[in-house]
Formats: sequence, structure tokens, C-alpha cells
Amino acid sequence: MNAVKKFLFRLLIIFLAALIFSSCIERNDTSTIGKSQDAFIVTTSSFPSDLNNEGLKDVSGSELSYMLFNGLVKYDVNGTIVPALCKSWEVLDNGLKFKFTLNDNLYFSNGEIIDAKSIKDFFISFLQSKLIDIKYKNMLQPIFGVKEYLKTGKIDNIAINVIDNKNIEFNLNSINSSFLGILSNPVFFIKDVSLCGSDWMNNYDKIVYSGPYRINSISNNMINLIKNDKYNGKYSINKNEIIYEKTLSEHAMAMFDLNNVDAMLDVPKSEQSRLNDEQYLDKASTENFYTLNFNLKNDSVKHQNVRKAIIDAIENAKNGDLTLKNLSFTKMVNTVDTINSSQSVIDSIYDIKSLNVLLKDTNDSNNFMELLKKLLKDRYNIDLDIKYFNDDKDLLDSNYQMALLEISPDFLDEISYLESWQTGSDQNYFGFSNSQFDASLLKAINSMDNVEEIKNCQDILKGSYVTTILGYEDKFLCIKNQDNNLFLDRMGVLRFDL
Repeated sequence: MNAVKKFLFRLLIIFLAALIFSSCIERNDTSTIGKSQDAFIVTTSSFPSDLNNEGLKDVSGSELSYMLFNGLVKYDVNGTIVPALCKSWEVLDNGLKFKFTLNDNLYFSNGEIIDAKSIKDFFISFLQSKLIDIKYKNMLQPIFGVKEYLKTGKIDNIAINVIDNKNIEFNLNSINSSFLGILSNPVFFIKDVSLCGSDWMNNYDKIVYSGPYRINSISNNMINLIKNDKYNGKYSINKNEIIYEKTLSEHAMAMFDLNNVDAMLDVPKSEQSRLNDEQYLDKASTENFYTLNFNLKNDSVKHQNVRKAIIDAIENAKNGDLTLKNLSFTKMVNTVDTINSSQSVIDSIYDIKSLNVLLKDTNDSNNFMELLKKLLKDRYNIDLDIKYFNDDKDLLDSNYQMALLEISPDFLDEISYLESWQTGSDQNYFGFSNSQFDASLLKAINSMDNVEEIKNCQDILKGSYVTTILGYEDKFLCIKNQDNNLFLDRMGVLRFDL
């Protein structure tokens, strides 16, 4: 589409959007045109499927979690763990016990007191609920008794102890430097998990909220949030109303140009340059990253030489860059001679004509896949056959050779990712098993100063040629007024700095 046609197309979209919104004024009092002056409107392409498990699998779930719920601790704009429901914490018994002292005047949105018993009841209900993904239950295994409960169902030994109304203690199996990071995950913000599953939109008026906002209404692809008057930090909230509107990015772009939208997620790629020039665009490089993983259960990639050749080609093409997105394929050299590989590696890779790759059908995954397809076709004349999947259980099969995954660090440090490669881990989908890796990981988990052991684990993974990073996810936020205390955090989650 040439520049003139593109301009005329944008004008048409804006004109049609204006007509739609003018008709909305007559039909619906909650339309964005008719919003109160104190409301803040954010557009998004999707709403979370539930509020229990989507905190990290779906960014929109994290955004709502921060608005609606609160945890003992959370990450601030700088990525530092800070008190939230608690006012302080202590690390006792040489790192085996965490004691949290709660803030004064903590209430749910219905007026019920949030005390230490409320905190314990949440974690117990979280572990017992069938609505919670096992991945998130496993993240609580550092707490003494949780691992036993997950195996036997015996709940009484879980070492979360209520000292009094204001104080609660968590006893750990062993020293764990990531424990505060675990609790900072919005999945563990305090809520009634029985009401926050897949039917949460029908339960919104029954949910009690522990965060700065509560849901006032849901209608016509809009979620209307209003200030939670029972929130103890309510006087720091600078917006009384937030409206999340689900709409196509092109329509959202038109509304943004008409000044009917304050912030827009899912910014169209074709508009990013213009919005950046107009100083409306914020970009954040997140800690979410994309990896290419080899299925060691499949004979085609069991040979390390094959895996090494593919990873060498990727790293050679990146040429020191962090992501394949920075590649200029017109400048790539299409000869294998530039790769520092032995003749046996080259011979092994040329025996392969095609490989099956599993990935999820998302924009970033597809973009990385297109880059990888061109790279391997140019280097080795290998065709990649794409198969989309939705359920992680599909990764346990042996009928594919590679999988492209988006990895969220789960608000933890490097250990959270490394644990997915541990022998016997529920997230070890690809059949990797290395006793030296397991031993180093155990030392890293049990050590407060675990930098050296983490590096050992990383080196073992790298030397085994089972996975490689393709690149990191970039998130874009389009915002009209930069004075709204909005920021994109390290996971790409849109947050108010409350």
C-alpha cells in the first residue's frame, strides 16, 4: 500500500470509528465518548481467560491482577521487591524462615479485614483448588510441607503459621534466595480463587478485591474499574475510574487519533514509527524471551552434531546481537564456511531435509519462526514444518523435533528457568537429563550466594546444545498524556505506579 492509499485508509478508519462512537453515545451510557473526565481508557486486544492462572501466561491477566488484587510483596517500577500488604519482613533462622508484619487498616472491598489468617487461608485454598495450574502450585514447593501435600494430599504439615492478626511466618525446606520473588508473582496476590476461574466475568460482583480497584461493570467488550474505597492506599490513587476496552488494534488506533483513548496496547507495527515521531510511543524490552528447544525424545535431533549446527547458525547470524529480530537477511552470508563447525557436524545437518516445529500462534512466535525458516533454508536447505499447539502437554510427545517457546521468568531469578530442565521436573518437556546439571542446580537453590552454581548450570545447558535464545520480547505502549504514572514493568505489564 503506497503512502497516499495508506493515508486515505487511516482517514476512512477514523471516520467510521467516529460514526460508531457517535451511535454508541445513544445506545450505551458507558461508551468511551461518554466517559467521565476522571476516567482513564486503555484498549487491549483480549481479556484474560481467568484471573487465577493467567498472571504470566497472559499479560492482560497481570494488568488486571495489579489493579484488582494485592500481595504480601510486589515489584516496583525499578524491578525492586517492595512491601505491599505487609509493611516489613524479616529473614530468620539463617534464611529458613520469612516473617511478614502486615500493614494497619487492611480491608477487602466488602469491608472484611485482611489479617494473617486471611493470608494463610488464601495460600491453602490456592493449593487445594482444582482451578489452579500445577505449575503455580509447584512454585510454592520451597515452603515446608507443600511438596508432601502435592504428593499425598496431607495439608496439615504446610508450614505457614499465623503468629497473631498482624504477623505470619513461612518456614522453608531450605535456603531459597528466590522466595520473595515467588510471592511477588501476581498469581499469588490475595483473592478468592473459587470466583476467579474461567467464569470470573460472571462472578465479578461477588469477588472481593484486595487491590486499589474493583470491577464496577462488564459490558459491550468493556471492563469498568472504579477505586476500591476500602484500599488502605486509596489516597495515592490518581484515577477514580479505569476502562479496559477490547477492540481491534486498527480501531483502537483510530480512537487514539480522535483523543478518545488514553493508552493503547497492541500498537500496530505499521504505526510505530509515526507514533514514535509524535512522541506517543513508549518501548520496553521485557525479560520474556523466546527459545528454540530440541526434543531429545526424537531420533532426528538426538545427535548433538545436528543440534550444534543449528544453534551455531543462529548465533553466527545474530553476530553478537541479543535477538534474531535485529537480523538483516540481505547481509547474511549463505555459506557454511563462516560457521566454526567440524565436517561431521556439517555432514549430519545436510542429511536432514525437513524438521517439525511446535509453536503457539502469536505474532512474536510467528515472526521468529519466519526468520528461522529463512535462516535454515539458506544455510542448510532445511524446510521447517509448523505445527501450532495450545496445551503444554503436547510438548511431551516425541513426534516433533523442535519447539519454539515464550519463556516468562515467573518473577524469579535465573533459577526459575533452570528448574524447568531438572530431571523429573513437570516442565522438563524435552527429555533432558544430566546429573551434573541437577547437582549444580541443587547447590544453587540451597545457597544464598549462588552465582557460580547458576553459571555452571547455564554452561552445562549451553554445552549440551538443547536450547538457545532467539530473542527477547519488546512491548509497546501508546499513551497520550505522559503524566499519568503509567509504566511498563520488566514483564511488559502495564501498571500504574501506585
